[in-house]
Amino acid sequence: MLAIPWDQKQDHYEVAIVGSGYGGSITAARIAAALGKPHSLCILERGREWAPGGFPSDVPGVLQQTRGDLNPLACLRVHTLARAAVAIGADGLIVEVHPQPEKAISDGAQSLDPKQWAKMMQDLQPYIALWKQSRVREAVAV
Repeated sequence: MLAIPWDQKQDHYEVAIVGSGYGGSITAARIAAALGKPHSLCILERGREWAPGGFPSDVPGVLQQTRGDLNPLACLRVHTLARAAVAIGADGLIVEVHPQPEKAISDGAQSLDPKQWAKMMQDLQPYIALWKQSRVREAVAV
C-alpha cells in the first residue's frame, strides 16, 4: 500500500495535492519530476486506498463503492476542500460546475450548480484575502 501510518505523517510538506485521481496523480508526478531534488510531497485522499487489481471492474461495483450514506459526493465536501486548499496556499482550484448536476452524464454528484459555485466563491473571500496577505509577506521577505 502507498499510504503511510498516520503517526509517520510530517507536520509540513512542500507540496500538497488534493485528490489521488488521474489529475492529482499526474500533477504529483510532474511536480516531483520538476523539483528534481529530495522533497516532501503529500497526496490527500478522502477515499479508501485500493490495492492493484482491487478496484471494482463493473458499474454496479463502482457505484456501490463511490455512493452511499457513508461516502456522499456532496457540495459540502467541495466547499470544505476548497477552503482547505486556499487556506494552505493553493494557487488554483478545479471545481466542476454544471447547470443541472442531476442530469450530468458524469460527476454530477460532485458538481456544483452555478448558484452553489457563486456561494462557494463568496464564502472563500476571507480565505482568499488571507492568501493574498501571505503572498505579500512572502514577497516582502525575499
